Amino acid sequence: TKPAFYMNVAIKIPEKLDKDLAQFLGYFMGDGNFEEDRITLSEQDKQVALYYKNKFGKYFNLNGKHRFREKKNYHQIRFTSRPLVRFIKGEFSEIKDKINPEIPKKILISKNDVVAGFLRGIYDAEGYISPSNGEIGIGSINKTLIRQIHLLLMRFSIPSSFTEWDNRQNPYS
Repeated sequence: TKPAFYMNVAIKIPEKLDKDLAQFLGYFMGDGNFEEDRITLSEQDKQVALYYKNKFGKYFNLNGKHRFREKKNYHQIRFTSRPLVRFIKGEFSEIKDKINPEIPKKILISKNDVVAGFLRGIYDAEGYISPSNGEIGIGSINKTLIRQIHLLLMRFSIPSSFTEWDNRQNPYS
């Protein structure tokens, strides 16, 4: 990692894509957003929120801030770092394309440990276990993203399928 300084703090910016950075990017793709100088992660489960705060606070050498948004019923993690935001926007611009975000090409062509890290992160953010049959699933309105995840799972010989579902009747959508 190479240090970048922001407000007199030496931020660790990774020099290469590894499984931990891929995990962060997967989670960020599912439950994150950025502003000019900070990254915000939103999570329902406190344990998952604190895991990402602690793991990636150490990874990037940042002091993440945690708070519970009571009115919105979720935990919020914030990492303030303009260099980190610039790094993600510059190196992985496909993630937060407003119209049709995709898995970054750098992840799609990476070794299996990096791909596994990305899948871990995106499933932490968007995955679920079906109460009726115990199957693991992931939900998204982005068909391209779901197809990419399907292909990545095939790399690990994990059978998967996808179905379209009319979610208009869901009052929370």
